[in-house]
Amino acid sequence: TDPSGIYFKPQRYDVVVANMLPGALLKLAPAIAMGVKPRLGTLGLSGMRRDQVEQVKKAYESHGIEFVGERVMVGSAPGAPEAEYVCLVGKLKERSPEELQAYTD
Repeated sequence: TDPSGIYFKPQRYDVVVANMLPGALLKLAPAIAMGVKPRLGTLGLSGMRRDQVEQVKKAYESHGIEFVGERVMVGSAPGAPEAEYVCLVGKLKERSPEELQAYTD
């Protein structure tokens, strides 16, 4: 079980993309970050407005993600005001065996 209470068997992927509302991105940060191959994998996070970016970044940085870029799009959902939406791009730093074990126990 990871800190969010979700049980999963760790798998590593070259590309991990999560397009969710910020609440879900924050809750699932440990599991999503764990799925990225260290150094080689790429993480894409979207579904957040500009004013929500720092909170999401902090959550993923605490799980070893280093952000290397972002894409911005202005748009809106039907009936909603226009806003600036951000897609973050990151990489997972190499982790020690002890750090990895903490997630798989």
